[in-house]
Amino acid sequence: MKKIKEMQQGKESITLLLKEINERTTKKGSAFLILTLTDGCDDINAKKWDMEKKDFPYNAGTVLECSVTVGTFNGQPDYVVETMRNVTDLVDIGEFVKKCPGNPEYMYTDLLQYVFAMPESLKTLVFAILEDHKDQFLYWSAAKSMHHNMLGGLIYHTYRMAQSADALCKIYSSANKHFVIAGCILHDIGKLQELATDQLGNASYTLDGNMFGHLMMGAILVRDYGKKLQTPEPVLKELEHIILSHHGEPEWGAVVKPASLEAFLVSQIDMIDARVMAFEEEITKLDAGLISDSRNFMLGNIFVHRSPEVE
Repeated sequence: MKKIKEMQQGKESITLLLKEINERTTKKGSAFLILTLTDGCDDINAKKWDMEKKDFPYNAGTVLECSVTVGTFNGQPDYVVETMRNVTDLVDIGEFVKKCPGNPEYMYTDLLQYVFAMPESLKTLVFAILEDHKDQFLYWSAAKSMHHNMLGGLIYHTYRMAQSADALCKIYSSANKHFVIAGCILHDIGKLQELATDQLGNASYTLDGNMFGHLMMGAILVRDYGKKLQTPEPVLKELEHIILSHHGEPEWGAVVKPASLEAFLVSQIDMIDARVMAFEEEITKLDAGLISDSRNFMLGNIFVHRSPEVE
């Protein structure tokens, strides 16, 4: 089955899952739709001209055989859907669901090994939070669109961060490894309240998510558990600070800048994993030695280059 990365300029026929429908208006006042479509690996936003959302015959979660015109606009790929046909009953919808690499159950079990090695107060707190939210944590998306936006994206992001923290703390031994790993595990725990994730891995913001954001909600959740479990106040404050500062800079959404070595490491590990994921998604579309045709916003609006093979 054809993939998005194989599409060429001109007319293409491709089967895709409809993830989202948004209505927009042209400068002349005509309604059109932006359809978010996926092949299970990559997403595109395609236009459907001269149509209002109320008149669109399909719902999100429908698999469509699409005739698409592929072009460029402002140096970026541009997609216009001409015709569509519902083929949901003719395909395995699971093939169109973007999933995290690896097994979420395995990753969760592995994360617990880090938790069980922590001092008692940290172990009790982190374990209680994970166990009470396990069902969500195993399949939640980590974002609506930016990074790790897939089924199981949150645990995959968390797991890679914990692994990175474990490795880095062997080099930077002045850091408290247990706080760094606990911070990596809990830094995005507020996303379980900030985002709603459906069975296809599509994420949308909740009312509280829009009003408060995951940093504040994560810090409040940790504080509530800490009070109930009588976690020592200094431990709670350090974890809250790590969560509230993990975006690094206020202009990037941090409540405060990292003030401890542990908080700094968590913020850097978070940024590294998000950007590595963006690079990984881009280079899978490229042959060795080539560079992308379009810029990547997540990576600072750059053209991504895949390094050459070395013999």
